[in-house]
Amino acid sequence: MPFEWRVFELAKEPENLEQNQDAWWLNAEDGIAAIADGVTSGIFSRQWARILTRAAVDGWPDPSDEERFPAWLAELRAKWETEIDTAGLAWYQRAKLREGGFSTLVWLRLLENDALRDGQEASPAEVMAIGDSCVFHVRNDELLESFPLDAASEFDSSPLVLGSVDLNRDDQLQFERMEISCCAGDMLVLCTDAVAAWALQRQEQGEPVAWSTYWDMSPEVWATEVCELRMQSKMRYDDATLLLLRVGQVAGGLAEDYSIPDIELPQSVRPDEDREVDLLAVDWEEPVGSTDTPTLGSEDVPTEWINQGNSAYDGQDSSVDSDTYDLQTPPDPGTAEESESPPPLPPGAVPNSNPPESPPSPKTQASSDEDWRDQVNTISERWFKKISDGLSRGVDKLQEAKDSAVKKLRDKTDGTSRNDPDKPDS
Repeated sequence: MPFEWRVFELAKEPENLEQNQDAWWLNAEDGIAAIADGVTSGIFSRQWARILTRAAVDGWPDPSDEERFPAWLAELRAKWETEIDTAGLAWYQRAKLREGGFSTLVWLRLLENDALRDGQEASPAEVMAIGDSCVFHVRNDELLESFPLDAASEFDSSPLVLGSVDLNRDDQLQFERMEISCCAGDMLVLCTDAVAAWALQRQEQGEPVAWSTYWDMSPEVWATEVCELRMQSKMRYDDATLLLLRVGQVAGGLAEDYSIPDIELPQSVRPDEDREVDLLAVDWEEPVGSTDTPTLGSEDVPTEWINQGNSAYDGQDSSVDSDTYDLQTPPDPGTAEESESPPPLPPGAVPNSNPPESPPSPKTQASSDEDWRDQVNTISERWFKKISDGLSRGVDKLQEAKDSAVKKLRDKTDGTSRNDPDKPDS
């Protein structure tokens, strides 16, 4: 049974579509689809997610096959290496190539689509997943199954991911598998974590998402809704991708023919240009004419820098845990846990010195305070992450400049001692 399909996607920064780390692909005629979420803290994760989704649809070997699956994964990793462009990378970015990109992946296929074409009522579908991108099985707008996560709270932990570089830990990869029974008219909803967590939270609040209303929705309306949900702190500030599949007897168009539509967001949901300072976007390259700080490709760069990279920077931004293989990704800046201490008032806010005549009930007041803290913490944690990462890079650059200067002085002193026999060795 083939798929009719609709897709909606919106980058974390709507004006920068090329920075969207999510990817999707499908074969509507054969009833196969995949969606992936590239990990931002990796490098070239967008390309890796794209490679994974296309390869999964074209031919996905069983992960339990100890011969075929490792060979298939090695082939994809080699493809990733040939497709990435490393020419413009800064030295600290090159150090991250040792670890590569990372991505979640959800893949599904109908097992008896030919039988459904012949009028049978149902077909089994196989679903496999690694990470927190999800599939929802929906019938008449009722959620029948959520996979691999089924509770909004489960998104608090970092997901497992597939890596584009072989770190000799593939034997610890854990794929989850499920089989469902699909009927004609059923909807299979594939989405990355931001959309999935929002949908499950709605389900838990007794307000399930009516996915059928999205089928005829325009991309502009969907993007506007996502932006509003972000502003209201109801959806994670992250790339958002939604792939709707409707099981039917008529296949949708080819994925190759799809192009991202131009979306004009209303002014009310456009982010303010000066809303926050992104220190991660600061140019940390040395000033023109500087001779004390080494640059990549210079003879002054110690070999161990290139081989080992920047341990302090990697510790802040890497998606690989040095102690365990789970390849856990760092928390999303927009979903960090609440701080233990009360947050400060937002900039420009003035405490209310006039209490209401009728104080709210403790339950209502607690709920209001909790909502306020959540919003403040979401913003402050995002700022803290960006400032921390940016300062870490700056400190590391200063330390490395110092080490380079000391090395130059030591080499110069040693050379002078060898060339001048009358000068005593230091």
